[in-house]
Amino acid sequence: IIVKTFEFLGIGEKKSSQLTIGTLIFEDLAAILMMVILPTLVISKSFSGQELFSKMFYIAVFLLLWFTGGIFFIPSLYKKLKNYLSGETLIVVSLGLCFLMVVITVKANISAALGAFVMGSILSGTMQKESIVKLTKPIKDFFGAIFFVSVGMLVDPSLLIHYLPQILLITLTIIVAKPLAAIIGY
Repeated sequence: IIVKTFEFLGIGEKKSSQLTIGTLIFEDLAAILMMVILPTLVISKSFSGQELFSKMFYIAVFLLLWFTGGIFFIPSLYKKLKNYLSGETLIVVSLGLCFLMVVITVKANISAALGAFVMGSILSGTMQKESIVKLTKPIKDFFGAIFFVSVGMLVDPSLLIHYLPQILLITLTIIVAKPLAAIIGY
């Protein structure tokens, strides 16, 4: 949304805009890393530094293999199949690759979100990037609506009152930590 806004305003090439976009990308990568690591901590209900570092090493090797393989293999595959990929085939192949990557990451005991992110990043390097985005937009909107409705249905208002001190503490931490992290990042 911010990139499109910057382009609409004609300030996308300014250094401040590029710095903002870079910061947002870094925050997204940090959030993905947390989404990968935190489920492990929640499930085991204990913190082991050795386990955490081995998991991070395993994830780094996984990302390195997939990004190097994906950057060279998938765009060249799409380039070779360009004449055979109609709109319907393109959407099926692209979504199939995304779901395949999710299955692989889940089987490797890594977050499904990381798998979807990796394949999305790889597909964004193909020549058909604009077509893929255009074709998958209705699907994204449909599942986005389902996601927010289902998450909203899971909220029990009585729990908000019960956990009010923890909610306030987390909110305050985020309000303080995010600007502090941005300052340290700069």
